[in-house]
Amino acid sequence: MPLLLTCFLLSATYVENFYVIELSDCTSFIVEDFFAGKSPHTVLECKEGTLFPLNLCITGDCLALQGVSPQTVKILQTCFIRHVNNTFLFSTDLENWKDFHSFFAGSIGVSLSVQDLTRVGFNLELQTREAPRLD
Repeated sequence: MPLLLTCFLLSATYVENFYVIELSDCTSFIVEDFFAGKSPHTVLECKEGTLFPLNLCITGDCLALQGVSPQTVKILQTCFIRHVNNTFLFSTDLENWKDFHSFFAGSIGVSLSVQDLTRVGFNLELQTREAPRLD
């Protein structure tokens, strides 16, 4: 079944030349086609306040992650995602699109602890945004 027909079955909204589908309403078929780049006119909407489970897996010769329940990722601001020419683009208004590094700001941190004392850790700092002026 073509993606376009599937979008209509999900009541996708047509906005600014895109079929907008809420990420939480997507079927596995839509997600697979989207990530494969087969639907450049489809936009996934991530609504503010939506919660998604985050599963982390580490396996290898020396390390393995065990006994960790899934964490939750919360969408703090409604945003939209497109997949065009093997690139994911992000927007808050369906008009201005940016790649991952230009769109997201914040940090990701990981640490390993022994007896409540942090022994090893690192932080990945994403783009730092300037605070708005209050002139």
